[in-house]
Amino acid sequence: MGTRVWLVATILCAACAASSETPVGWPQNDKPTPLGATSTQSSEPAPQIDTGGRDVKGEAVAIEGSELVRGRARTVVNASIDKARKEILDYSTYVEFMPHYAGSRVLGPKGDGREVYMQWKALGGAVKLWARFDMMPKKDADGRETYESSFLDGNVETAYAAWRLKSIAPDKTEIELEIFLKPKLPLPPSILNHENTQGAMQGVTAMADKIEGKPITEFD
Repeated sequence: MGTRVWLVATILCAACAASSETPVGWPQNDKPTPLGATSTQSSEPAPQIDTGGRDVKGEAVAIEGSELVRGRARTVVNASIDKARKEILDYSTYVEFMPHYAGSRVLGPKGDGREVYMQWKALGGAVKLWARFDMMPKKDADGRETYESSFLDGNVETAYAAWRLKSIAPDKTEIELEIFLKPKLPLPPSILNHENTQGAMQGVTAMADKIEGKPITEFD
């Protein structure tokens, strides 16, 4: 998850940082808020960002019954699907290269998947948002591998992430990231939508750089 939504959101976050309902740190037992199903139709154009020359396709994916969208982005990496999978599933290293991450940790195995903890920084690190997920694998009908989150708790209203991988040649793999992060703040849908779509593009760019062993593209 590489979204920048917290950087804009925390203009209003002084109260959030002080609130006992949104503790900063390791997980508490907050109740998750279900996220509506997504449609496959894009509702907004993706923002334009500098991806360091990499061909990244971004789109906004409508959330059914809502004005909000998930961000989705995809690109092709010069690596086998085994190499791409290895880097994508190495959740504990996300803090080392993913934009705006303040922490990442695998809490343990969970069935066929893993329970993971992610933390993101805002206001130069003064405020931290966090979420705990189950990340579970599945095989799509078209042969793609999917690793999809189930939100457990956090100091955000809800969060979602899914990685999808498809081998298109022995040394080429399409990778796709779909994300959504909604803080516990009354923010305009336009802000959340922009930041989630932009964040997906930044996240997939950073992961592609990591898979190919290239310098990680810098984002503001």
